[in-house]
Amino acid sequence: MPDKSKAEDMTLNEYGPKLDRIDSSSGRFREVSPKEAWVPGLIEVVFQDPAQSGVKNWHFPDEKERKEFSKAWPEDLKKVLRANELVSWQPSFPLRYPWTNVPEDKEAFEDYQKSGRDKFVTFRFQRNANTRRIADQLRKLHELEQAVAVPRVGPPSAPHEEPFMGRDDQPMAMFCDDNGCLESQWYMFRCNVNKAWQKTNASGEGLSGKGIIIADIDWGFNTYHDDLRNRIKETQNIFLNPADPTNVSNGDRLYHGTAALGIAGGEVNSQGVAGVAFGADLWAIQAGLDDIEHCRWVAGINFVRSRAAKERKVIILEVETIIGGNIEMLPTIAQEIRLAIADKIVVCVPAGNGLRDAGIGDDNRPIPSTGSILVGATNFGALENIRGISNSGCRVVVYAPGDPQIDVACGASYNSYLPGFGGTSSAVAKVAGVVALMLEENPALTHAQVRDILGQSQIPVFELPSNPIGVLVDAEQAVYAASQLAC
Repeated sequence: MPDKSKAEDMTLNEYGPKLDRIDSSSGRFREVSPKEAWVPGLIEVVFQDPAQSGVKNWHFPDEKERKEFSKAWPEDLKKVLRANELVSWQPSFPLRYPWTNVPEDKEAFEDYQKSGRDKFVTFRFQRNANTRRIADQLRKLHELEQAVAVPRVGPPSAPHEEPFMGRDDQPMAMFCDDNGCLESQWYMFRCNVNKAWQKTNASGEGLSGKGIIIADIDWGFNTYHDDLRNRIKETQNIFLNPADPTNVSNGDRLYHGTAALGIAGGEVNSQGVAGVAFGADLWAIQAGLDDIEHCRWVAGINFVRSRAAKERKVIILEVETIIGGNIEMLPTIAQEIRLAIADKIVVCVPAGNGLRDAGIGDDNRPIPSTGSILVGATNFGALENIRGISNSGCRVVVYAPGDPQIDVACGASYNSYLPGFGGTSSAVAKVAGVVALMLEENPALTHAQVRDILGQSQIPVFELPSNPIGVLVDAEQAVYAASQLAC
């Protein structure tokens, strides 16, 4: 298992063991039964008309959950809720987050309504209730836009002088010991990141993501890692440790955020790996822990949105449903993604590691589009890029390498490295780094322009050698197209 030692216990010249939490065929923590895949009793709904949601009359300072039905609800809805023995309900979003700079309740609620949050309600039924069946009944009501049984969530299963960089897009062993070998960063060459670095910014410097913020919302970080300690500029713990809201080193999954953030923006320091955008400012936001609650991920996006910064921001949302689905099936997460995009933040989301259509939820229902940059993953091939364990389909904007056997990344200890951090967790971090290079080249790019450019890559991705299904991120092409839009 990944090293769980704290920073003060770390020793020199320590290399992380292989990620035996990752199964090469699934990329997930463990297999789960269909019954385990859903949060007991919980359903999120979105009303067509916020006046019918009951949120307008909610007393946010005092109420946590309410057992009585709202008088604003239509009779058809009440009938379904009675038949299925509704236990309680509440607005899906809090009135404000701890970092919200809106002191008065009246002003906060005006912002709440303006953002469309007053349409979202969470219903709680008995723990043994069949929430998928109830959601099917609720979807038939014309007063509701969406009704979604809440799935459990889980993690979605850089220059040339750096020791692990290598020379080309063919993996080569850079360091070997009794635990195996650490391969080179072959994926940098496969995605033409090395060529993108040769482009210069307005100051005549090579592109590195300088002046761009990459905010990784993840499962924990070792902020003392050699490749991250000088690059992380902001940390925030989302409700996990109120006594120390900047401590993002909670739990035993520190390797996940450390690896993802290192791939996206690890420092060039002659110590180990180079991040795609090695000059970007990094934000480490911990939303995940063992007691998984999807609302923390909503809050994580909101924190990045709310934190004042003059630089452009890129979000990496390192989460999927526990059975490998696209996390955008959750209405509250989808809404916060839309709001972030409206705030000119570029949002990169893993397609999930479920080997199915990324546009279909775990409940077999179509997922409404958020407009995000949905990223799939490929495995290494000597000449071709073959889809790996990730989801696919027309919703996937672009793919990136995410080989669970050979993709080297930062490990949990302060100078350790992992030999196989793959799947869409790895792929989405690489794409976010490329986006940072694009924004450095042209800070005026809109989210839609970034999305369109990434989808215009000419590097094919195959389901089988004769079946192209998408494109691999091409950093050189993306940066060039971004520069042309600046003219």
